Amino acid sequence: MCAILLLHNLSGHAQKNGTGAVVAGGVFAAASLITFASIDQMQEGMEQQATEWFLANHPEERLFRLKIRNTNAVKMSDLSNVSCLLYTVYTYNPETRKLKDKWILLSFHSRGWVNDNGINFQNISYYLVSKQQWEEFIKLWIETISPVTIDWERGIPSYKKSNEKKFEPNNTDFLKVENNIDGTRTIDYYESDREYVKYPTATLRFNGKSILHSAFNSAMGIQEETFLIPLVKVDGDTYIRSNKKLTFLDSYLVGNEKTICLFKADEERLIQLDLDMVNYIQNLFD
Repeated sequence: MCAILLLHNLSGHAQKNGTGAVVAGGVFAAASLITFASIDQMQEGMEQQATEWFLANHPEERLFRLKIRNTNAVKMSDLSNVSCLLYTVYTYNPETRKLKDKWILLSFHSRGWVNDNGINFQNISYYLVSKQQWEEFIKLWIETISPVTIDWERGIPSYKKSNEKKFEPNNTDFLKVENNIDGTRTIDYYESDREYVKYPTATLRFNGKSILHSAFNSAMGIQEETFLIPLVKVDGDTYIRSNKKLTFLDSYLVGNEKTICLFKADEERLIQLDLDMVNYIQNLFD
């Protein structure tokens, strides 16, 4: 199920938010606790609630398409572990039907949002995020996990695998990446190719071990990913936190090789966005 709605002018009593604003709040719910028998029913119910939230908070948008994206691999029994769901929101010009903007809508789920009795929609908050705000998210994450300082004006450097014999400790063109995971110590060496490229932020991808550049090869008809920067490995029990917060969500980024989490200090909780979700959003805005 997805929602495609063309709206006539709505009452001025509804809350209105400026373009690009992040909005959190309650939901339009006749009942706070609703039970669904299957993932498909749950997905339809979640889409309806998200649509009602969008209608209430963005009356300026008359034509839009809203769809939930990351529930296919979720089992009903695993829902209690989900702290974030992703929706895409496309807005259109109601006269020409042409696309205006792409957004992502994130629903943040507090503890106890789902139990054996059903889903408590009062424990869900929604945040509408623009491409520019998501770019801030990606840049902060790269600054947090990169072993080299990123100068966005200069561009992103790229490295290739090297060896210990070529390594020059005092030469900034070389990287020595040391890892000690559960007592197993490894050392890898890399050499810069001395090229800095201002890649569009949306073309960058993450696999937990490195930062990649993604581009479509029209001659071969495939999407290719090119190695850029190696990462110091942070395993499933170790976390790294950003040294500053996102401006639009008032949250630190905390993560490891598998996940990126938003840490909302005021609520003392982590909101998990796995790398598949992050790369999907990157594809959306690319």
